[in-house]
Amino acid sequence: MEEYRRLIKPTAGFLAVVLCFPAFCWAGARTARWGETLTEIEALILDRQYEQAVLKVADLEEDMLGHIVDGPRVEETLAKVAALYALALAGTGESHHAAWKWHMAMVFHPPYREFQLGTQGPAGIELARALAESQRSEERAGSKQELIVEPRMIKKEHPRFPQSQRYGRPVLVAIEVVIGKDGVPRDPRITNSSHKPILVYLTLDALRQWRFSPAEDEHGPIAVVYPLTVKFKRH
Repeated sequence: MEEYRRLIKPTAGFLAVVLCFPAFCWAGARTARWGETLTEIEALILDRQYEQAVLKVADLEEDMLGHIVDGPRVEETLAKVAALYALALAGTGESHHAAWKWHMAMVFHPPYREFQLGTQGPAGIELARALAESQRSEERAGSKQELIVEPRMIKKEHPRFPQSQRYGRPVLVAIEVVIGKDGVPRDPRITNSSHKPILVYLTLDALRQWRFSPAEDEHGPIAVVYPLTVKFKRH
């Protein structure tokens, strides 16, 4: 359990540093509350109270994304929230959602790729299994040159625009995903790293809900690595 605590346990003091920027500083009561909540979520996961952890981290994520502004080390903070969310979801059996959240965490903090999930009890073991399945899908994925039929979008969820952001024009986020034979996207990767972290986080969260008719080669449906460009705009 010590590795878990060292790698992803944030503290109120750490968050006060991470979220304090030249333009604006959230080092007051809100930041302290976020730190306390993250500690509570960690304790719930360690105690295997996964459903309560999911509810708490969902509320925390909503609050943070509505108020954080861009600045140094925001990516690390978002990665910590996504990592805790992934473990909580895995504990409730929501394996696909959990794997997607962990991939989000790895987008923002690549060292999570080396994290030993097997040390984290049932949630970590289930998450490791889901990630291994996702990896197998990617290894089997074909290229667009081999396709007879390309994936076709059948369900799309637009990313919401956070109130804390002030951008006058739509933002395009370039992403690469594996679209499985079931039409479900997996293993998201950002192919343009210049985007602001909060916009990327919300874009990835929306993309999880997209669905496609699968690609096909001469043998039938096939998993494929597929590039996407998501327009992120205020509604």
